[in-house]
Amino acid sequence: MESIKKHIEGEKFIFDKSGSIFLENLSTLIFSDLHLGKGLTFANQGNLVPPFDLDETLFNLENIIKKYKPKRLISLGDSFHDNKSIQNIKKKYINIINNLLHKIDITWIEGNHDSNLLFKNQLIGNFKNFHKLRNFKFVHSKSKIDEVNIFEFSGHYHPKINLKFNGLNYSYKCFVLTENFCILPSFGTYTGGLDIKSNTLQKILPTNKQIIILGNKTIKEI
Repeated sequence: MESIKKHIEGEKFIFDKSGSIFLENLSTLIFSDLHLGKGLTFANQGNLVPPFDLDETLFNLENIIKKYKPKRLISLGDSFHDNKSIQNIKKKYINIINNLLHKIDITWIEGNHDSNLLFKNQLIGNFKNFHKLRNFKFVHSKSKIDEVNIFEFSGHYHPKINLKFNGLNYSYKCFVLTENFCILPSFGTYTGGLDIKSNTLQKILPTNKQIIILGNKTIKEI
């Protein structure tokens, strides 16, 4: 199974194993934490990691856009790893991004990594602190106070879950779904994650929640 369908606030949602969510009735695809250019930033800092995460993340993004053919995209922040990422990325990648998005209404939510992004005028789309669509709100980091009659989507925390099987520990990215909000996993390569049992997430997550785990070939709800 590559996706799980749910109804939230009267709308049909498809949770995809890529880490994205498709709002079917609104033809809107949402994802979070692409961290484009992270490998390049690390390489420039002397960390010897292959800077090919950019290619893989854009490849995965292209595939999910082809799969759902959305009219609207919302990226929930930290789309770029740092404020100089556009400056550091080769021009061909900027062209790839714009060619991929040129027929789609794209909203870039500003995150903590790219809140002062330089040269963002080179990209197609609108940059915002948050975005509202009907009774849905899209932000980078979960709001401290839940708004009445508003369901919120956010990213930032890169949630993951650790499972033990046959004495071995396995770590998986996951969605965290509650009555009032959903925290998306990171979409980008090299992005890591924060355990949902960590003190940071325990402070904001209610007891009653659904966890949707992303495997390599399937997606599963627990």
